[in-house]
Amino acid sequence: MGGGLPSGDAPYNRTALVDVLLHIVRHYNEGWGGDVAGAGAARYFEVWNEPDSALNDGRFWNRSAAEFYDLVDETTRAIKAYDGALRVGAPGVANALSPADNPYSFGLISELGTRGTPIDFFSWHCYSDNSSLYVDMATRVRAALDAAFPTRTIASHVTEFFPYVLYYKQDAAEGAAAFATTLLELVRSGVSLAVAYPLCSSGENRTNGTGWGLFDEESQPGEALWRRLTHGLAMFGVLAQEAPALLPTDYTSPREDGVAVLAGKSSGAVLARSSEAGSSEAGSSAATLLRVLVSSQASQQSSVAVALRGLVPNSTWQFTVEVVDDPGGVAPTERAGGVAAASVDGRLNVTFALPPPAVALVRLRCLLCAAEAR
Repeated sequence: MGGGLPSGDAPYNRTALVDVLLHIVRHYNEGWGGDVAGAGAARYFEVWNEPDSALNDGRFWNRSAAEFYDLVDETTRAIKAYDGALRVGAPGVANALSPADNPYSFGLISELGTRGTPIDFFSWHCYSDNSSLYVDMATRVRAALDAAFPTRTIASHVTEFFPYVLYYKQDAAEGAAAFATTLLELVRSGVSLAVAYPLCSSGENRTNGTGWGLFDEESQPGEALWRRLTHGLAMFGVLAQEAPALLPTDYTSPREDGVAVLAGKSSGAVLARSSEAGSSEAGSSAATLLRVLVSSQASQQSSVAVALRGLVPNSTWQFTVEVVDDPGGVAPTERAGGVAAASVDGRLNVTFALPPPAVALVRLRCLLCAAEAR
C-alpha cells in the first residue's frame, strides 16, 4: 500500500492517511465500501512501495525517513489492532544495499526494532541474473532482522524480482537457468516469499509485439505459450509442491562452479532414523519420493554429480532426469535415468550430463526402503 504524496513542502495529515490505509485493508478483508469478490482472502499487506525513491526522484515518497518510520509504525499497529492475524510488513525497498546507509532498508529495520513495531516481514526488490547479489542481499537482510528483533523471527520477502535479461534470453535456456538459480538461492538464503515481476532490460520490446515475461509473444487469450524460463519456474514448482521438506546435499553454492542444487522429500519420504528422536520407524516406501532441481547457469563442467545425504542405508532408488536447454526444445525432455543405491551411510550419488545453460529436474522413487534394506 503506498504511492505519491503532495509536494514535499505541502503538509499532510498522517493520522488521516493511516486511517485511509486501514480502510483499504477493511475493503479487501471484509468488503467495506462495497462488495469485493473473495473478501477476506488477502492476508498479507505491504506498507508502501520503494520509499527509497526519495533518494532519487521522489516518485513514491517525498518526505523524510523519520516521517516514513512513523507512518510504517502507526499503520502496522492500526492493522494489527483491527485483525492481529493479518500479516503486515514494509516497505518493498528498491535497493537494500545502495547506498550503504539507505535509511529505508537497514535504517528502517533498526528503527522498527527499537520501537517494537509488530511487523511480520521486511520486503525488498531486486532485478538481476546475478544470483550472488540475491544471496548477499538476503544474507544481510536476515542478519539485520535478527539483530533488530532478537526475540522474534521476522520474515524476509522479495516482493519484486526477475532475471534482468534481454527478452531473447528469456526465451532461451539462459533465462531458465537464471530464473531457477535465483529461486534456489532465495530458498537457501532464508527468503520465505518471492514474487516474480516480469521485466525486460531498459524496457526493450514491451510495446513492439515481441513480448517479455513468463509467456511467449504469440500467446492468445485462453492459450498461454510457455518459454523455457516458464518451464524452469514450473520445475521449481514440482519440487516445492511434491517434495517440500529439504534434504541435505553436497552442493552448497553456485559461486563455486555455476551450479545450484536444491533437493526435497515428500512428507512420507523414508529417511534414516534419528538417534536423537529414538525412533526405529523407517516409514512407508509407498510414499517415498525425492525431487532434485539442478540449475547450471555458467558452469565450466558438462556434467553434474549430486550427492544426497540422510537416506535409508542401502536403499535402492529409480530416477529420471528431465532437462530444459537450448538443443532440446522449449519443453523439458527426459535425458537420463536408471537405478542407484544408497551407501551404508545413507548417501546417494546421481550423475548426469548437463552442459550449461540448462535446468534439470531429477525425480526419484524408492524401490527398496523396507527395514531389511538397512
